[in-house]
Amino acid sequence: MKTKFNFAKEIIREAGAFVKSHMIQELDIEEKTRFDDLVTNLDKATQDLVIGKIKQAYPDDHIMAFITPCLTGMCGFWILLTAR
Repeated sequence: MKTKFNFAKEIIREAGAFVKSHMIQELDIEEKTRFDDLVTNLDKATQDLVIGKIKQAYPDDHIMAFITPCLTGMCGFWILLTAR
């Protein structure tokens, strides 16, 4: 079984490829909490992709996400942040 570090690198690359392949589409932009706190449909879809892969590989781990905060699981802990 691969290490979590290698797994994380793999899904980060997949998420990057996902974003790159969807950048030509029009984005739906929403305010989260303030006018300068924005989130797009692509942000949400990318986060869903990453969370899905983590849940599939590590179903007992916790996940705390930046776009749609959530806590799940019982064991390890993942924190998903976006770069600014």
